[in-house]
Amino acid sequence: ATTASDESPDVRQQLALGAETPVDLLTQLARDPVSGVRKTVAENANTPDALLVELASDADAEVRMAVALGAGTFDLFGGFSTRENYRRKTPAAALLALARDGEPNLRMAVASSPRLPLDAFVALANDPDAAVRQHVAQVIKSGYHQPLPGSRQGTSLRKEGKQLVLPEALTCLVDSTYLEIRSAIAQHPQVPANLLARLLDDKRVFDWDEEDSDKPWGPERKLR
Repeated sequence: ATTASDESPDVRQQLALGAETPVDLLTQLARDPVSGVRKTVAENANTPDALLVELASDADAEVRMAVALGAGTFDLFGGFSTRENYRRKTPAAALLALARDGEPNLRMAVASSPRLPLDAFVALANDPDAAVRQHVAQVIKSGYHQPLPGSRQGTSLRKEGKQLVLPEALTCLVDSTYLEIRSAIAQHPQVPANLLARLLDDKRVFDWDEEDSDKPWGPERKLR
């Protein structure tokens, strides 16, 4: 019988991938000396939350990224695509740990998640790394977090499974010291009028981005 102590890493990795692999074996494999095996456990849709929280602090960044991705593959600056038949949701405790990770790419990955607690999302919007802040700005500007597998938030969003960046997050960030965050809030598709009014005095907030040069927007359009 195949066991978690099999001498072949390939065999152990196949066991870690199995939909029928019991939790006790997944627990052993989550502590395997080979990082590829641990990464596969992190990718398994049946891995329990407690193990995902443990793997969120794994020494290998690729293992931690597998935990962060949860429901799909991540591209920098907002891109996200779901994996077919992939249904795991990364638990909030694991996302919180990864939001404090030393690797900027990991912090960007969890910033896209609608399961990330509000205070952690706000902290990432004020991240010392400019690339992380720019990614959070893209999330805010698009108006939506990454797709949630099996999501049912509203008829118009049912296919995409997207979740709106909540007004509470915008309220916390409207006075951010970072221009890219304030500008992103102004471009959020459902920015509340009272928050937009607080941004009107700073004309830099309404500078066009190069990518939006063919799509004029500004306070006049938003306030209609």
